[in-house]
Amino acid sequence: MNHNTTLSTAGDIQTGSSIQDRTRLFYVGAACVMLLVTLIGFQDFYLRGGKAYPEAREIAPLIRNLVIFHGASMMGWMLLFLGQSLLIATGRRRLHMAIGPAAGALAVCILASGSLLNVESTRLADPESQLFAMTRKQFMAGGFANLFVFAAMMGVGLWRRRRPEIHRPMMLFATLGLLAAAIGRIDTVTRLYQGTALERVFADSLGMLVLGAIFFLVKSWMTRKLDKWYLIGYGALALANLAWVQIARTAAWDRVASLLLR
Repeated sequence: MNHNTTLSTAGDIQTGSSIQDRTRLFYVGAACVMLLVTLIGFQDFYLRGGKAYPEAREIAPLIRNLVIFHGASMMGWMLLFLGQSLLIATGRRRLHMAIGPAAGALAVCILASGSLLNVESTRLADPESQLFAMTRKQFMAGGFANLFVFAAMMGVGLWRRRRPEIHRPMMLFATLGLLAAAIGRIDTVTRLYQGTALERVFADSLGMLVLGAIFFLVKSWMTRKLDKWYLIGYGALALANLAWVQIARTAAWDRVASLLLR
């Protein structure tokens, strides 16, 4: 091997290592942003006992414990995602993998409590009230859609845990999909499109999808490359959110929702 080839190979290795470092830094930053968004969106819960949405009534005593359990599970997931990102960024891969099973336990808590809370909160809500141009029964479809996307993305991420280029974006989207509820509670965001056609098309998921697009632009700028697996995951997330909004307005969903609310 000649001197020029040696320098070229060394340069390629250094460039690859630099991209990996910036990628890891991106996921740490994204985790911090998502945790911050969660805290802002649910600040009423943490600081004042909170309301389901700004225009909604106080949390009913019948579901208060369920809300606390679900909220604690969600916050645990956000903290775990940040912690796992930090472990990879600092080279502690073994510890990252050892803690991995905790994600499965938390996911079960989120899915079980989220499904039950979705039904019970709808049952207790004022049937005449609306959220994001939807009746309560229609809006309930979004809760189940978010949980389905969370489970699907996390499942793919765990299945491909030995393929970081797939594992990382899928786990990010599992987490990002949960943020629709938090961003939907931030008045300064929802006021930008409430009452417009965008509200009817995206309901409460628009802010979350915009954040995902911003993440993509930042990641592309940091790594100087396009991430095809990120684009695939983002496309699936966007399609799922567009689909549930349409399904929620069908007679078929109305029958399903009526059965769940009996």
